[in-house]
Amino acid sequence: MVADSGGGRSPDVTGRRLLLEWQEGLGEVLRVQSLYAESLAAYEAMRAAAEDIGDAVAQARAWNETALVEAGQGDNRAMIESTGRAAELARSAGTQRRARTELVRALNLQSQASTRLGDARAGMMLGDQALALALGLAEEGKAERADSLKSLGMAYHQLGRFEQADNCKEQALTLYREIGNRRGVGNMLNSLGETARLRGDYRGALARYQEALAIARETGNRNGEMLYLGNLGAARAGLGDYAAAESDLRQSLALASAVGYYGISENYRFLAEALLGQGQLAESLEAAVHALELGRRIENQEHIGEAWRVLGLIASRTSAPVPVGEQTYDAASCFDESLRLFRQIGMEAERARSLRDWARHETKHGDAARGEAMWRESLGIFRSLSMTPEVERMTSEAG
Repeated sequence: MVADSGGGRSPDVTGRRLLLEWQEGLGEVLRVQSLYAESLAAYEAMRAAAEDIGDAVAQARAWNETALVEAGQGDNRAMIESTGRAAELARSAGTQRRARTELVRALNLQSQASTRLGDARAGMMLGDQALALALGLAEEGKAERADSLKSLGMAYHQLGRFEQADNCKEQALTLYREIGNRRGVGNMLNSLGETARLRGDYRGALARYQEALAIARETGNRNGEMLYLGNLGAARAGLGDYAAAESDLRQSLALASAVGYYGISENYRFLAEALLGQGQLAESLEAAVHALELGRRIENQEHIGEAWRVLGLIASRTSAPVPVGEQTYDAASCFDESLRLFRQIGMEAERARSLRDWARHETKHGDAARGEAMWRESLGIFRSLSMTPEVERMTSEAG
C-alpha cells in the first residue's frame, strides 16, 4: 500500500500513520529509560508500519532511532549498519526536507560511531558532510546543525585538537539551548567536561559533569545518568579523591547492570584507577581486566588502550606481571600495547599519558635513562597540545 498522493488520505493510511507516530514516541520513551529490547521492538514495528504505507523517510527515521538504541548499548558496528540503511532510504526519497533531515541524522550517527571505533578522520569527514547539509536546512535545521557540531567536536577531541573541539561543542550547546533541547544541553555539557578532563583540567570537568548529571536526572535520562556519573567519578579520581570516585563509579555500574548495558568499559577502567589509588590492588586488577574485555567486545580502541595503561600501572605497583586471559604481561608490555593503540588511532594526548606513566615505571624499576627520554617526549606532546594542567603537573613533579 502507498500513501495517498491526492488531497486526502484513506482512513487505513491515516490510522497507520497514527500508529507509526505512536510507535516512534514509545520507542523514544523506552530508549531514554534504557529499556533497550523494548525500544528496539517499537522501532521494528515502526519500520513495518512505514513500509506498509510506502514512506521511505519514516523507514529511515526508524533505522536512525534504532541506531540511537545501539549507541546506548555500545554497539558501534550495528550503528553503522543501521545508519547505512537510513541514509540509503533518505537518499531514495529525494530532496524533501524530511528526507534531508534523516540523511543528516544518519551521517552524524555514522560519524560518532566511526570516532568511537578509532577512526576520527572518518568521523570528521562524515561530520563535515552532515554540517554542510544541515546548513542547507536554514533556520529550521538548528537541531541538525547542533548534532553535526557535536559530531565534529567528538572527532576533534579524540585527535587532541582541543580548542577546535571546544569551539564546536560550545556552538552546539548554544543551539541546543536555543531550541530548548534539555537532553542535548546535558549531553554537550558532559562532552565539554570530557574535553576538559582529556586536557587534564579535572576541576573544570567536574563542574560540567555535575551540571549534566542534574539535567539527566531532571529529564529522566537514565542512560545519561549512567554515563555522567561515571565521568564524574573519573574527574574525582584525577583530583585524587579516590573514595568519592569509587562511590560514583559503583553507582554508575549498578545502573548499567540493571539494564544490561555493556558499553561502559571505560567506567571499569576509571574504577580500576580509583581502587589502585586506594591500594586495593587485587580489586583494581579485576576491574582493569574487565575493562579490557568490554572494550574489546565493543571494539573501542580508545578504551582498550586505556585499559592496557592501567594494567601497566598495576604491574608497576606490584612489580609482577599481570594475568590477562591465558597470558601474563609485565608493565613494559602493557604500556607498549597502550602506546601502539593510541598511535594507531591518532590519540596523541593519551599516548603522552602512557609515555609519562611508562617513564615513571622505568625511572623507579628499570632503565632510568630511557625513562628520562620518555618523560621528555611526553612533556613535549603535552606542550604541543597546549595541555597546560598536565605540563604544570609534570614540571612540578620533576622539581
